[in-house]
Amino acid sequence: MGYYVNSSKSIKPVNLNDGNGNFFLKPNGGLLITKDNAIICESSEISKYSEIKTGVQSGPMLLLNGSLNPQFDPGSLNKKTRCGVGRFTDKNNDSYLIFCISNVPVSFYTFGVFFQKKFNCKDALCLESGGSIMNLPYSINNTAHSRNIIHNYIFFQL
Repeated sequence: MGYYVNSSKSIKPVNLNDGNGNFFLKPNGGLLITKDNAIICESSEISKYSEIKTGVQSGPMLLLNGSLNPQFDPGSLNKKTRCGVGRFTDKNNDSYLIFCISNVPVSFYTFGVFFQKKFNCKDALCLESGGSIMNLPYSINNTAHSRNIIHNYIFFQL
């Protein structure tokens, strides 16, 4: 539905439109991979970056600059299996991306708090909700539903 770059080739432009559904829950954002960095940013900031090797726009942002998305309600009944990505820096100043998928349906609020409290992420983005699966070719096959499903979380050092 929005920005997509694959192998440094722009496939779809940034979508800043309003609409219905999780993608349009503001602020939404993007995951951008460059030669030397990985960025999680608000959609309106995507155009500031260049030389993107891989990029995807999704939404909503779970965390932005360390704060939970103000649209989230702690009492929300909107619970789905969710997958997302967060960025954090450890005490040695090493940066990581962490990809997570819930084992049970959770609200956006709960998923955001997980990235905030468990990993001290400053920025995190929901990539998919409802029937979420993550396919990474080198991960262990954890279920019979699809190859290479990630449950819980996996780290990538930047």
